[in-house]
Amino acid sequence: MDIDLIENAYVNISKNVKLLRLKSGLSQEKLAERCNISTNCISEFERLKKSPNIKTVISIAYSLGIEPYKLFLGNDYTNEKQQRKKELFDEFKLLLEKYLLE
Repeated sequence: MDIDLIENAYVNISKNVKLLRLKSGLSQEKLAERCNISTNCISEFERLKKSPNIKTVISIAYSLGIEPYKLFLGNDYTNEKQQRKKELFDEFKLLLEKYLLE
């Protein structure tokens, strides 16, 4: 697995959470409430002090009204890299669903 891709995904998540939260007119407190996590967690995700787990990424995305894979996408990536990120997210999602069903 490409480590740079993973690191860039976390940077994109951080930027996108903040951008989409602000575009939606949500405070960190309101988004945290919708996701059932602490306001401090949202703040730490946005400042890259903490990386969200996949369940939290899914919760944040749906709370922002988007498909989760979109949080991974950045404007600086080609369509091929964006597609690869979507594929990675889909793999994570399948693993998570399998884990939750066990």
